[in-house]
This record gives sequence, C-alpha cells and structure tokens, in this order.
Amino acid sequence: MTGKKYEPPLRLDMDFGEALERFGKTDKNEVDKLLMRSKRKKAEKEQNLPSKLVNRKNDSA
Repeated sequence: MTGKKYEPPLRLDMDFGEALERFGKTDKNEVDKLLMRSKRKKAEKEQNLPSKLVNRKNDSA
C-alpha cells in the first residue's frame, strides 16, 4: 500500500439518473468562467497576504 489518503466519496441526495441528467445539462463555458473567476480571486488574495508574519501581541502586558 502506498499510504495515500483519498477524499471521502461524494454523497449526492438524488438518484443516479437525476445526477446524470443534471450533469449533462451543465454548460462547459459557464463552468470555465466560474473556475477562472475562482482562480483569479485566490491569486488576488494570495498577493494581498503579508510576506512576513507580524506578531501583533503586546509583549509589555
């Protein structure tokens, strides 16, 4: 065994046919746009993080 840890299986509250039907109706362009927006937000958030951790505790107390 390799010791890899896997994510738990996805639990859907619908039968297989309904899930397959909804998956088939998915607009690929819409999904791509949402992924790009998510990646852009993540990149912006990472750029706004400070490069060094700052100790904000007051040591004189």
